[in-house]
Amino acid sequence: MAKRDKDFGRFLGIANILGERVFEEERRSVSALYQEKLKKNPAKAVQLIHENLMQYQNSFTDNDWVLMDILGDIIADMDEEDFTNEGIEDKEQFILQSHRQRGLLSNLMSSKHASEYWGISEGYIKNLCAEGKIDAVKIGKSWVIDKRQENPSAPKD
Repeated sequence: MAKRDKDFGRFLGIANILGERVFEEERRSVSALYQEKLKKNPAKAVQLIHENLMQYQNSFTDNDWVLMDILGDIIADMDEEDFTNEGIEDKEQFILQSHRQRGLLSNLMSSKHASEYWGISEGYIKNLCAEGKIDAVKIGKSWVIDKRQENPSAPKD
């Protein structure tokens, strides 16, 4: 069950980031809305979170769609018997994974966002990604880039 609890925690962490990006400012966070429900009835909570997020799909950026893909991958990697409404057993792992995932993913950006962030062309960034010259992972057709790295066009000391 520990893996299951970690997976649901990871799901919540990513859903929080996505919710922060797309929900209206005055709206409560995904955690505030669903954390307790996710601990008690995970499968139902995941369904509600997904439905809630998809109401905002028209405003999703490339980064948001990458996060939605990751959410789908987490659920797809779970065993069918783990995707139930049986409560979370290891609440500490659930919370730890939620915060850990949130921290990791809050520093990611798409090639388009990187272009705006660094002030260089998106095509050049994609080439650097493909050549392994910047920290990035390709998910589907999109490059996911670590925002914490140095601007690749910055002069080297």
